[in-house]
Amino acid sequence: MADLALGAVHSLLGLIRDEALLLGRVQGDVQFIRDEMESMNSFLLHLSKTTPPGGEHDEQVRTWMKQVRDLACACSNCIDLYVQQRDPEIQRASGRRGYVWWLPWFLRAVVAQHRAATQLRELKIRARDVSERRQRYGVQVPKGKDGVGVAGTATSLAGAVAVEERGRRVHLVQDAYLRRVLDFTEPDILKDCTEVVLTWLAAANTTEEEGQWPRVIAVVAPDKEDGREVAKEVSRRLASLQPSLQFEYSVRWLRLPEYFPIATSWHLLYSMLGELRHPGLPISDDEAAVWGKMEEGQLASMIERHLQVKGKRSLIVLERLNDVHVWEGFKRALDEFGCAPGSAVIVTTNYIWVAKKVMSVGEDPVIYSLVHFYKKELQMLKRPYDNATGYQEEIALRTIMCDILKKSEASDTCMKLFFHSLYCNPDWSKQELERLRSILELPDDAQETNASKMLMFCYNTLPKDFKSCLLYLAIFPQGQEIRRSSLVGRWVAEGFITKEDWSSSVHQAERCFDELVDRWFVCPVSIGATGKVKSCKVQNVVIHRFISELAKIESFIDRRRLSHHLAWHFSSHSGLWLRRSDTVTGFLQSLPPSSQLQLLKVLDLQGCKDLEKNKNQYLKNICNKMLLLKYLSLRGTGITHLPMKINKLQQLEVLDIRQTKVPHYATKYIVLPKLKRLLAGGISDYTTISSVAKESFTAVEMPLKIEKMIYMEVLSHVQVSRSQKGDAMLQKIGRRLWLLKKLGVVIYNKETHIHNLLGAISDLSECLQSLSVRIKLLPDSDNTTSKIDTAAHIPAPESSVFKNPPKLLESLSINGITSTQLLLPLLVCQLSKITLSNTLLNHNYVDAYLAKLPKLRCLRLRCKSYVESTLTLKKGDFQCLEYLLVESSDITSISFDVGAAPMLEKIMWAFTSMESLTGIGHLTVLKELEFIGVSIPYQVREDIVAHPNHPVLKLDQPRVQGEAVRSASMTP
Repeated sequence: MADLALGAVHSLLGLIRDEALLLGRVQGDVQFIRDEMESMNSFLLHLSKTTPPGGEHDEQVRTWMKQVRDLACACSNCIDLYVQQRDPEIQRASGRRGYVWWLPWFLRAVVAQHRAATQLRELKIRARDVSERRQRYGVQVPKGKDGVGVAGTATSLAGAVAVEERGRRVHLVQDAYLRRVLDFTEPDILKDCTEVVLTWLAAANTTEEEGQWPRVIAVVAPDKEDGREVAKEVSRRLASLQPSLQFEYSVRWLRLPEYFPIATSWHLLYSMLGELRHPGLPISDDEAAVWGKMEEGQLASMIERHLQVKGKRSLIVLERLNDVHVWEGFKRALDEFGCAPGSAVIVTTNYIWVAKKVMSVGEDPVIYSLVHFYKKELQMLKRPYDNATGYQEEIALRTIMCDILKKSEASDTCMKLFFHSLYCNPDWSKQELERLRSILELPDDAQETNASKMLMFCYNTLPKDFKSCLLYLAIFPQGQEIRRSSLVGRWVAEGFITKEDWSSSVHQAERCFDELVDRWFVCPVSIGATGKVKSCKVQNVVIHRFISELAKIESFIDRRRLSHHLAWHFSSHSGLWLRRSDTVTGFLQSLPPSSQLQLLKVLDLQGCKDLEKNKNQYLKNICNKMLLLKYLSLRGTGITHLPMKINKLQQLEVLDIRQTKVPHYATKYIVLPKLKRLLAGGISDYTTISSVAKESFTAVEMPLKIEKMIYMEVLSHVQVSRSQKGDAMLQKIGRRLWLLKKLGVVIYNKETHIHNLLGAISDLSECLQSLSVRIKLLPDSDNTTSKIDTAAHIPAPESSVFKNPPKLLESLSINGITSTQLLLPLLVCQLSKITLSNTLLNHNYVDAYLAKLPKLRCLRLRCKSYVESTLTLKKGDFQCLEYLLVESSDITSISFDVGAAPMLEKIMWAFTSMESLTGIGHLTVLKELEFIGVSIPYQVREDIVAHPNHPVLKLDQPRVQGEAVRSASMTP
């Protein structure tokens, strides 16, 4: 609760700092509120560092913190409304109306000022009451035994420091070890154990000689797992592999009774025969009388006749062998079975010491245990130590970690959360780990309890602003896919992450997203070609229930007001009342006269197809009544226009109209001075096979008054007019939008456009990080002439057109022939990612401008980007390249020379025909190959199998006419 209250107070203090100059005669009250909030902020910081052992403060402290948070939210809303209603830019008109705009605005400003003064006076009294209430009821900071706060202080601070100091850490899905150990799905220990057993069986058929004992393989299941599952999977795999094997196995099962007298080997065979003939039932009196007169050899012969294994290569599965004395009798019985050479025995047991007795000296059993899996992988999380004392401390820490895993064995969720958190914050102290070990109970009947305690412990290690972001996920239904960009924008708009400026807040929100993924609170759904998680969801039932219950306890959301299927569309503290039977469209059709509507900060209508009906009225209602909106997403809604009233949303920071039918001219008259992200257009429908793909690219017109939106950071995708106005707009971008980081622009293939674009890039050299340029041909030109005509107009790097090369540009996307002649030579210096389409490169151009780039990590070649059929990467080329993505039917062969692309980890190739892929054996760090096509040559499969890294091979069917991709992972 302290962290949530801190977030609200920080947001308010930042707002007062930014807007205080606009508050006129109410500044005195605002100053008083600011002073009170700063004092409360200091006290809350102390509370956040002194969380009690149970992870929660007492009821008295929690009630006071909730009052502080509500007060901070109320003050923020009051100031936001006042500033919005008093801002002259909202009412300013053009043309003849411009002469009469001032008087109505002034009258409304006076009314707004009077209303704000009244509300702030009341809030001032309320702030004084909240401050006095703390002293009146003796709200104090809890103390530990040593007089200081305990439980979570060091952990929370260590977590915060780890996040701050880690910097740009290699992401989870890019790390070879973590992709296997900290996989976003459960570790497939069944598959791993099965592979080990199959390998041993193959070895048995090449080394066993006539008359030798069959190969014995022990499978140990010391925890909750059942070793029988491994034997069953081995049997299934053998059956599927029989047609391709040079040998066949006759699989037979022997199961020891759960209880039988362990006296002699005769009793063993007697009980085994009974279990074989009558599983789970007692032996009849008649059979007992007959079998009781038999010798060991006769009992063994009867078992063999039932199994029918004499003279056959057999795989005998002996279950429940938990006493080593039983094994000696079973070994003698094997002689009577008369199995053929190459036969093997799989023994399942719960004890490692029994398994080691039955196996040959020097061999290790197969341990089928998730706990053992994690214990083994703990050795890879190495912590530095300097001397013998440090070594002893490290041994003690690993012992504690193993104890924690052992106590967590009843819950896979519990173990995985611990391991992920340990990876994210490897500097946990011995005291912290001991405390975690002490609060966990023994695994018997403690699955849910331990999972809850582990979740709370991991939650407390998060930095304070990340906790609010995690609880925010409670508004989404379990399993709902959440886009990364949407979630980051919403976190910032809601004020959960507040830094000195919007850009810093977004950067921190991006780190928060990665942190929640790395800690396994959320699971990735969509992962980009370069390993960046594009979307996520809260999939685990236990985690989702924990987040929802904690959000309810912390009064973070009010489930009584909004049901799950509606809550995610609005701000978390919307104050709206909607029943489960209500719909978003019904709500927008006639917005209720509620004062809460004007306080909404977030409205996410993504995917609401019903908005196509009466869409004009919906948008007008939004623009008229939700004046404080900061985040508005209409993505995928099917709307066909933007009303002029959109300019009423003067607080809007993010406007997303991608995947809509908004015409290109709809954005022409937008004037939103606080807008940071305008997201529109893009590739709406394409397939990865270029020969059958026809891209449908859309873009909107650049706003005429783009120079007024000086806080713009993302402008994508906008189209420049072919007239002289287009040149002027490009100049305005460079001269006024000095915070622009990402630009996606469509220009025409004319000299003035090219030169003005380069001038804008030069002006933005200190901030531009991503550039996407799409070059359209003039109506009277074609591909050939445009390429020749513009080649003569390349400005020299030292010319006045391009004075300053971009210093921070990392990503470049070019679509158009002119770009191959002009833009690449000027922009390639610092690039780490390049995407090319319709550029008609040849190998000379690749060698000259791409192959030697010092920081290039990802190269994507799309339709008609490369004119030759063979792409050859030569020795010394692409020294930092990690991802090669080819989506062009023109390329039919790829070759890697020795020493080329030494850092290449992934190859993705979409093709209509693959003739050859040679030299992958030279790629020493290759991890994954993904092919999208009908088939691949046999030689390529053999090369993949022979690769020492055993890279993952994925073969997908191509998309045709919008058909969804059918993906199948293959093991070469």
